[in-house]
Amino acid sequence: MTPTPSNGTNIEELLEHVDYGINVVDSDFNVLHMNKASLTKFNISASDSYPFKCHEILFNNPEPCANCPVKQMEESGERFGQLVGALNTPNNPNHRVKYHKLDQARYVQTLADVTRETELVRQVSLQSKETQAQNLILKRKRQELEEHTAFLDSIFNSIQSGIMVLDSAMNLTITSANKAISTFLPAGKELVKNKCFQVFGFQRRCPGCPIENVNKHAKWHSLRYHQKVSDHTLTEYYSQLPDGKILLIFEDSTKRVNLLQQLKEHKEIIERQNLIFRSLLETSTLIQQTSELDELFNCTLSQLGSLFITLSFGLILDGERPELMESAVFRGITEDEQQAIIKHNIRLLDDDVSLVLNQYFKDHGLLSNPGMSESFPNWWVLPMRGRERRVLGKLLIKGDAIDQQSTEIISLFLEQVTAVAENKLLTRQLEKMANTDALTGAYNRGYFDRELERSIETATRFPNVFFTVLLIDVNGLKRVNDVFGHQDGDAMIIKVAQLLTSVCRKTDIVTRLGGDEFAMLCPSSNYKSTDVLLNRIREHEAQTELLCKHANGEEEIVPIRMSIGMASSEDTHPEEVLKLADKRMYEDKEAFYATRDRYR
Repeated sequence: MTPTPSNGTNIEELLEHVDYGINVVDSDFNVLHMNKASLTKFNISASDSYPFKCHEILFNNPEPCANCPVKQMEESGERFGQLVGALNTPNNPNHRVKYHKLDQARYVQTLADVTRETELVRQVSLQSKETQAQNLILKRKRQELEEHTAFLDSIFNSIQSGIMVLDSAMNLTITSANKAISTFLPAGKELVKNKCFQVFGFQRRCPGCPIENVNKHAKWHSLRYHQKVSDHTLTEYYSQLPDGKILLIFEDSTKRVNLLQQLKEHKEIIERQNLIFRSLLETSTLIQQTSELDELFNCTLSQLGSLFITLSFGLILDGERPELMESAVFRGITEDEQQAIIKHNIRLLDDDVSLVLNQYFKDHGLLSNPGMSESFPNWWVLPMRGRERRVLGKLLIKGDAIDQQSTEIISLFLEQVTAVAENKLLTRQLEKMANTDALTGAYNRGYFDRELERSIETATRFPNVFFTVLLIDVNGLKRVNDVFGHQDGDAMIIKVAQLLTSVCRKTDIVTRLGGDEFAMLCPSSNYKSTDVLLNRIREHEAQTELLCKHANGEEEIVPIRMSIGMASSEDTHPEEVLKLADKRMYEDKEAFYATRDRYR
């Protein structure tokens, strides 16, 4: 029964005269009555039958609200409670729902719109965050200026190139210079307070002087002609400092100019040698082995490093699969950066390679100062193009922007080393042809040992580049030799070699170690990828048989079965991989013979 006021008017009638939403609910969350304003707010007809669940009407929740005041009021004995949330209405505003205990079984809900209050709180929060962001920007700007000043001091104290600082009035007056500048200037020349062109004996600005176009947002500019001083060729570089002063650097490019002509001559020689090697490959003739690739690459990067002291370099020679590497050598690039480069090897020739690498460094906390854009190094990648313009690998460059002349010199170095590297790859193909087992056509033990050593060296230098070894031993070969003869035994060995070769990948190395023992070396492979290969071997093994004849002419079908041991450098030291694979192969063999005595 609904309580009735003393004047004869019940509560429901009184609620109809209130212009904001009011509901009456019981302790089981049933809505017993909704006034006209509440029915309108939730688009409910007065003729709809009661009761409704209040959490369904207000918030479209199938279950009671976790922070329901009705529950709290029943447990605490309080007569008042409230919560705030977005109502299940078309415009979905924020409301504060207040609860008043009417009697022992009923509660009154009043719905108050607090959307404006919520918006004011949000605006205050945004203004606070904006103020914090502005303070952070100012802090970073101050830090940037301090680092820039320290950078200039470091240049003056360490760089061997000649440096002048010109005043900010754009009149080319020298305000300071480092000690190394004296090696580039005529004897007895005074520097400070003179014009920069005067110390070289000129009466006016040099033709094409780039200082007029330099501003504090510009990159480096270089003067395209060279100053001749004491039989040395100098190249001048200009940039404007944040305080408006001009930084002028003199670099001795004599060696670079001379080297350019030498590289052109060497390129013709290397191309001729490359033609000879291709001819040798076509006639299947052995070629004389060249020097090791790592030694060749180190020599090239050493030459580049001596010419471009502000740059760092890396050379990667790709394998037959994109994720494989024949060789990788770096100079001035950190181990963390090397791991990132190898991880993104297949993307190094993308246009956004600098963005990709720097984003990786940022995500992994490898930047010197992640809060500043100057922490991001610049990266360039030039392809190593061999015969028919095929990409053999990449040359990576890290550092400041490089001009066209520097790019041309680096490209000549790259062309030279690419030709020799291609010769090396052609030689290796001939080496493979000359290192095969006469019976099976698989590689022999000597070739396997050399390739395993290369994989161990690569995995040791780059711990994230794994390799896997499978050791395979043919079960039951002794019985075939004893019962049917060595001719059938050889046929069994040949069948095993054909099975392994048919299921392996192009880059996997199938080797006959001797007798009935085989090995598969899988470069740049972990357990997961090699396990797929192992499953393929087992599937083909189950269907492989050999038809043998007894001395009396009776035929017998002999199933071909193998014991296999697998190990990977993913979880084993590279030097221990072969030993672990051998141990697992013998365990597999013991398990096989434990139930199959007829194969012994």
